[in-house]
Amino acid sequence: FINNNGEIIIKSGIKKTKEFNEGLIAVKRGKWGFLNDKGEMVIKPIYMKCESFSEGLALVKLRINEKKKWGFIDYTGNLKIFPEYDGGQSFSEGFAAVNKDDFWGFINKRGIVTVPFKYDEVRPFKDGLSAIQTGGLWGFINYFGEYIINPKYDDIGNFSNGLAKVIVEWNYGFIDTKGSLVIEPNYHFAHDFSEGYSLVSDLENKKWGYINTKGKTVIEFKYDEGRSFSEGMAAVLIDNQWGYIDNKGTIVISPIYDEAMDFKEGLAFVTIDGSWAYIDKKGNVVWKESDDDY
Repeated sequence: FINNNGEIIIKSGIKKTKEFNEGLIAVKRGKWGFLNDKGEMVIKPIYMKCESFSEGLALVKLRINEKKKWGFIDYTGNLKIFPEYDGGQSFSEGFAAVNKDDFWGFINKRGIVTVPFKYDEVRPFKDGLSAIQTGGLWGFINYFGEYIINPKYDDIGNFSNGLAKVIVEWNYGFIDTKGSLVIEPNYHFAHDFSEGYSLVSDLENKKWGYINTKGKTVIEFKYDEGRSFSEGMAAVLIDNQWGYIDNKGTIVISPIYDEAMDFKEGLAFVTIDGSWAYIDKKGNVVWKESDDDY
């Protein structure tokens, strides 16, 4: 594990981890446990599976009475919600999706069921809404389980910047939180909005570009592939090499990478010359893998 300067702060040889979140990271040493930012194992590795902490709780899988069930622990490893679920998702906006007998519902942080188990699929709450699927169609509910947008779409995204992508007659457009179609379905594919822009591909040549929340093309359709904006920059594929553009479409880091991920806390994970590396927003390599790192 490295810091933002590329300095190794934890040298562990651990092969499986989740992301650092809320000061802790899940790691696998036989079973899953949690390290702090000093590399200390503060929650013992006793879990079959787990997810990163979110809103003070982490989803974990344990064997209870010969059954494998999911529950939630706090920062000290104490069980806060008893493992009784067949599946689960991390907490978001005070609620977590959990599965019982193949159906999904929601609980609060006290473990009280707030939305009954009746959905085939669900996604975490975002901006007060959760995407749910029932009968093969997607819609949105609020915290109380009330339909805000009735299930009628073959596929939908998550609300971001007040808009969510939907499929209408096999093409992608966007609806607002009232369910009104505000950006026409003129795209072969679309990603959720991020930082005011959506990565979309056109219907004709399948090239990728970016639109704003008004549906206006702000970065033309010329990329073979791309990623959503993060921290003011987006990775794009040009002639089989990845580089980065700013929100005006200007190339700010030359396309020289075999792979390129989103920027997070000022660093992006890339592959260059067959090796993984982290770069900063000026394209400087702050860390590159070597045999000594393992």
